[in-house]
Amino acid sequence: MGDFMRHLIGIYIKGKLWRKVILNDFAGFTEGRQIIIGRLEKSDICVPMPIVSRKHAVIECVNGIITITDAGSLNKLRVKGKVYNKIRLASGMQIVIGTDVKNEDAVVLMYVAEEERNEDGAPVQTVKGEENFQKAAPNIKQEDKNLNEGRSTGAGVLGRRLLAFMADMVICMFMCIGGCGGMVLIFKISGVVKLAMILFVLFIFWLYFSLSESGAGGGTMGKLMLGLSVVDKRGGSPSFGTATKRIIAKIPAAFTLYLPIFGKGRCLHDLIAGTRVVYKGK
Repeated sequence: MGDFMRHLIGIYIKGKLWRKVILNDFAGFTEGRQIIIGRLEKSDICVPMPIVSRKHAVIECVNGIITITDAGSLNKLRVKGKVYNKIRLASGMQIVIGTDVKNEDAVVLMYVAEEERNEDGAPVQTVKGEENFQKAAPNIKQEDKNLNEGRSTGAGVLGRRLLAFMADMVICMFMCIGGCGGMVLIFKISGVVKLAMILFVLFIFWLYFSLSESGAGGGTMGKLMLGLSVVDKRGGSPSFGTATKRIIAKIPAAFTLYLPIFGKGRCLHDLIAGTRVVYKGK
């Protein structure tokens, strides 16, 4: 690493440059010191927004290689829509550390490395990094918009949602047939057994959808096969409670035929639960 290399991080909120940080200003940065990014005031780089975790990520320089590592955050580190645990930074790279689908907020980090000298080889004080940050703002704003929209309103995505729903129904039916068949073999068909079978079917549907959509992938088997996932207002996988709320909300949503007519590709049950289905690619 050159002695005259400056390492800068631009922090963008809603596509606008909010703060610029010079990593070289942190004592011991080139010796492996960890620089913590998070929501807490005691963080080395504090980003006081709810979509940023208290301890979100760590920037570190080891043997001249600068990396950013996820610190177990809720919204993770994303580059071009893909989630990474650890990223080797390259000049111009943009990392999304938080999104709020409901309010269309986004926090993006942009890393810039610059090294300039005059004819005598002495370092030159420039604002090149600042210029790079300002020039990148419109592109970052558009990228955030694309991320928040999630490409979830197109006809192609609507078709994917329908196919995913059909696949999930088939999966649940096989699970229910297996369980109900076992009841028939063990017990006589009576009113109590019929009631138990109905409750079992409802239990399977609830457990399948709630566990799947609140998991790491954010989707059922049908959705994941077609590149879809359910996200909450922060852009991450919904909690088990939110996923359950989404399942219950499908009852009144039946009156709207589950059509995504409530803005940004949301069905009624998504509107009630504060979720959306987005296409992230296969």
